Order: sequence, then C-alpha cells, then structure tokens
Amino acid sequence: MAALDWENINLQPSAEPQHTLLPPGDYDFTVIRLERGMHTAKPGGKIGDCPKAEISIRIESDAGNTGMKERLFLDDSCLKIISSFFNSIGCYESPTWDIEGKTGRCKVKNREYDGTMYNTVDRWLPAPQDAKAAALSAF
Repeated sequence: MAALDWENINLQPSAEPQHTLLPPGDYDFTVIRLERGMHTAKPGGKIGDCPKAEISIRIESDAGNTGMKERLFLDDSCLKIISSFFNSIGCYESPTWDIEGKTGRCKVKNREYDGTMYNTVDRWLPAPQDAKAAALSAF
C-alpha cells in the first residue's frame, strides 16, 4: 500500500451503479438527510421565494436500492404535499424537522429529463394506522 497525494487522486469507477431506476410502485423509504435552503422564484413560476427542504431518501427493495432527493417548498400552495410527507413518516400530529432516520412509504414514478429516466416521488403515502396507534400508546 502506498500513500495518496492530496492533489492527484486517480479515482476508479464504482462497480455499483450510482442510480437504479425502480419500476413504478409503492416503496418504503428512510430519510437520510435534510438540507435547508431557499427557493428563488422563476419569472412566471407558480411558487414565489420561500424556504425549501431538500430531503434525501434511501429506498431498499427487491427491485433495487437507490437514493433520491426530493424538495418540499415551504409555501402555502404546497401545504398539502408537506402534510402528506409528515403523515407518511408518522409525524402528522407533531411535525418536526428532526427527520433523519425516519421511515415512511411513497409511490415512485419515473420521469424523463434530458433523455435520461429518473425516479421521483409521485406522492407520499400515509403511515399505517396501527403504527400511529402504537406510537400514541407509547406515551
């Protein structure tokens, strides 16, 4: 083994693909990271300047494992989407942005951008009722 130089590291391509295209369907996910940022409105856009949450999720399934990044815009026109996300991770009653490690379920669809197919969350699915009841009974 030899030491590497800070300035000249020749990286080798990964044997594992960076992106796995999942078939459309319902999948369990885990929140890996939350990054807070600001959305700058585009001329003629539907959403004005507002805070945004960039949520990185990980899906591990028989169809494949992949990471995805989704954005939640903190704008009153997006409140339904924000609510469904918190409901999905079981935090509807007391929403908190301390969400890393939380799990939920989502419906994934495929979309094409610049000739490449990607996974995207079509919608966040509600947490099972029995999981909500178990969480409430823990108090």
